[in-house]
Amino acid sequence: MPRRRRRRPQAPGLRLRLHGLYLAYNQNLSANKKLVDDFADNLSKSPFVDTVTTVGSTNPTQTDGIFDYEFELDLKEGIAQQ
Repeated sequence: MPRRRRRRPQAPGLRLRLHGLYLAYNQNLSANKKLVDDFADNLSKSPFVDTVTTVGSTNPTQTDGIFDYEFELDLKEGIAQQ
């Protein structure tokens, strides 16, 4: 009787944490914030990304020209680490 090969469990997908600073380019604060939100939406449309979760994001103010953001990206399973 031939031996059955066991299937190796597939490794879970990778999780990346993306943290960055955004330099506001104009006085329209909602437009600046929308660019970061659009960036997260575009990441979620990638064929390699399963989910995008906003971990943190500061709200821009008139006095601060920069604000930070942080996302967690869950990559789809089956993408080989290089």
